[in-house]
Amino acid sequence: LHLLGQSAVTGTGQTSAGKDVIAEGLLDLLKPAIQQLDLHVHSVR
Repeated sequence: LHLLGQSAVTGTGQTSAGKDVIAEGLLDLLKPAIQQLDLHVHSVR
């Protein structure tokens, strides 16, 4: 049981770190699109 608890803790640590990496990757992908949308919105005004 103790081993299971440890693996569960390390598992959650790994997944949260993985989620951070994925979130950063998504932000990098979305930044150019957001900038383009921003320019488009300002040009429409």
